[in-house]
Amino acid sequence: MGRSVHRGHPGWKDPAQVRLREEEARRGRGAGRGPERQGEGLLLDAGSTNVAEFLADWMGSEKESVQGFTQARRELVLRLHVIYDIGHLRLSKLNALHVQMLCVAKLDEGMSPGTVRLIHVNLSKALQKAVRGRLVCANVARSATAPKNSADEVNPSTSEEDKRQLDAARGTGSRPCTFVLVMTCGLQRGDLLGLGTRT
Repeated sequence: MGRSVHRGHPGWKDPAQVRLREEEARRGRGAGRGPERQGEGLLLDAGSTNVAEFLADWMGSEKESVQGFTQARRELVLRLHVIYDIGHLRLSKLNALHVQMLCVAKLDEGMSPGTVRLIHVNLSKALQKAVRGRLVCANVARSATAPKNSADEVNPSTSEEDKRQLDAARGTGSRPCTFVLVMTCGLQRGDLLGLGTRT
């Protein structure tokens, strides 16, 4: 048996201090092993930050990197349709179902698919910034499905229809060359108004 070491001896260690150091070492080894580990480091604690607070900070940080109209449009869409509806949710609790249900609700309200897609795109951009900042582990908007673009399919007129329209234009005194431009170049109303009255 080895000799016991008494208090005051150079090799003596306080048992309470030994246990404390062992406990601290165990805690240190266990840190970062939970579900909060992400990528190269730990997720930062988003705390009680809700979606509204995060989006407000994000929009403020993006003002210098986007044009004025784009920023104004983005703020309008996010404040009216995201912050108003799901802004109260904690950022860390936001999931893909929340985003999906938001898109569905906006379509049910009669909003156009294009506007709903704009909501989805901007929310996704904001959440991607949260991922890069390690506030959340994933961009949940990417797991939600945005509505498809429902633009009407273009049905071009046939050559026979074009001929009838030109004949009708000649009979009314209209300038046939205007109709020719529309048919051959695909000009729209704004383009025609920009040409002025000379043809």
